[in-house]
Amino acid sequence: ELTDILELDATNAKALLLQGRMYAAQAAQAQRENDEPLMNSKFEAALVAIRESLTQDPDSSEAYLVLGQILMMQENIEEAKEALENAIAADSENVDAYLTLATIAFRQQDIAEAETLYQKVLEIDPESLKGLAGSAELYVLRTNYAEAIEAASKVLELAPGTEGSPPRELISAHFTL
Repeated sequence: ELTDILELDATNAKALLLQGRMYAAQAAQAQRENDEPLMNSKFEAALVAIRESLTQDPDSSEAYLVLGQILMMQENIEEAKEALENAIAADSENVDAYLTLATIAFRQQDIAEAETLYQKVLEIDPESLKGLAGSAELYVLRTNYAEAIEAASKVLELAPGTEGSPPRELISAHFTL
């Protein structure tokens, strides 16, 4: 399997997925550096690679997840949601797809939907740091401080930060690529 990926055969869905992830990471870096032309070209290359990967493996939950994440970063929210729902249809336990949908819901101020999605994450993986941190953040917004403290305490218990600083997940539960 690793040999297939490393060969980067143009018809290899895993190699295309890997290429798409690489381009998406480069696009995110260009976005942070405010290099819009590079960002746009890397996002486009990422989308081409991911969509080609999906033609080779149309049931790839991971490819749909990456597609959804890229589309979210491009603020193409409806298409991002559709891709993420396809990721979940292919793998009902795709925690990252639920987390990305929760991020979208949170950004759209649909707190009830975000809470439902974080709960689903925690049903699948009760020790998901991002799920716990996201839930804690929502509890704070709802002024449910006792539950916020409980969730935050579990994050601290599960993910030691560097001395004197909290784990990164506690600072923000929202997805960044």
